[in-house]
Amino acid sequence: MKFFISLFLFVTVAAAAFAQQSVIYMQYNLLNYGNFTSYCTSSNNNQDAKDGYLKTILDYIRPDILAVNEVGRSSSNAIRLLDEVLNENTYGVTYKRADITNNANSDLINLFFYNPEKVELESQEVAQSVLRDINRYRLYAIDENLNRGDTTFLNCFVAHLKAGSDNDDEELRGTMTQNLMYFLEWKDIQEPVVFSGDMNFYSDDEEGVMNLMNHPDEMLRFYDPLDKMGNWHNSSYYEAVHTQSTHADYSGCAASGGMDDRFDFVFINKSIRDGLQGVSYIANSYRAVGNDGEHFNKGLLDYPVNNTVSEEVLNALYYNSDHLPVVMEMEMKTEAGIADIQLLYPQVKVVNPVVQNIEISCFSKELESFTYTLIDMTGRVAAEESGYINPGAMTLVMNPPKTKGLHLLLLRFGNGKRICKKIIL
Repeated sequence: MKFFISLFLFVTVAAAAFAQQSVIYMQYNLLNYGNFTSYCTSSNNNQDAKDGYLKTILDYIRPDILAVNEVGRSSSNAIRLLDEVLNENTYGVTYKRADITNNANSDLINLFFYNPEKVELESQEVAQSVLRDINRYRLYAIDENLNRGDTTFLNCFVAHLKAGSDNDDEELRGTMTQNLMYFLEWKDIQEPVVFSGDMNFYSDDEEGVMNLMNHPDEMLRFYDPLDKMGNWHNSSYYEAVHTQSTHADYSGCAASGGMDDRFDFVFINKSIRDGLQGVSYIANSYRAVGNDGEHFNKGLLDYPVNNTVSEEVLNALYYNSDHLPVVMEMEMKTEAGIADIQLLYPQVKVVNPVVQNIEISCFSKELESFTYTLIDMTGRVAAEESGYINPGAMTLVMNPPKTKGLHLLLLRFGNGKRICKKIIL
């Protein structure tokens, strides 16, 4: 098959130093906030009391990005959290909120808040909606001297996966995470990505964890900033990273049993781990707030005395939820031109649907070998070609296949070290 390559001028943007800012990311399960059930009632999970506890916690952490789970589906809860809780803080930040989604029609939803002095919301969408929505929020770093396209982007995915320890529960968590990975493949997201939420994982041999951390494409794969993978459930070895439960005794709403599970996570991708595109993890900043590593199978207020936070904050953590908030800090660069830094593999866009020829736009930092394969819906290879992508921007123009309909386009770069998948019509 013949193809033609159009080369464009490759411009290298050099910068000796970058402006940057620290961003605090907070993930928190609010335990049926505004969602009243037979066991979580207005008495044992009072919304007014929770507002006070949450204000105390927020005034202590002062997050720039806040992702929360287990909020009742009514829009009044989202309005109340923004207006009467977050924006009643003592430190002068006026937060914004992303739009509510509930494609899954769940009683419980995720919400997302951010500090517009540091980041702004560029777009949002639902990545999957089995059981509950997994939300994507694309942010960009704020700098008064820059336009939006000149700065750093950060993708935040937020999830509340299926609870429970039986096989069906694990299978559903696997389905939800696999759907997320399919979404990342489809969008071919190489930008910095955070994936946070109440994951309800018991150990790292679950299908859901392996979907996230064993993906064949290292740019899509997720990583634990603490590198504390293992069998977290009821294991004293992991007591310093447990996030659930703050209560040892059953209260009617909060789960009992004491601190013995690591359900709440903030995962990062390779771009953040290695600081490839303007966002980097700040070492040793990841923590479960209020976990002193001394309360395995105990309630947060049980002996010995927990001195990691003040008594007021400790009480707020205990009474507000049976989960602890997880906090992580990142550096975000805000210098013009940083969007071009350290792209390890080519970026790819395909004109779809195909009208005449198949056009594949690529941008690469270096000379890169590739193999192009087109597969029809019967699994037959309709076309295959190998070649090289030169540094810079270029367009591959391929003849369309003889068969019509859906095709799977595979681009393998560098002997398969990165695979880009696209469905084309």
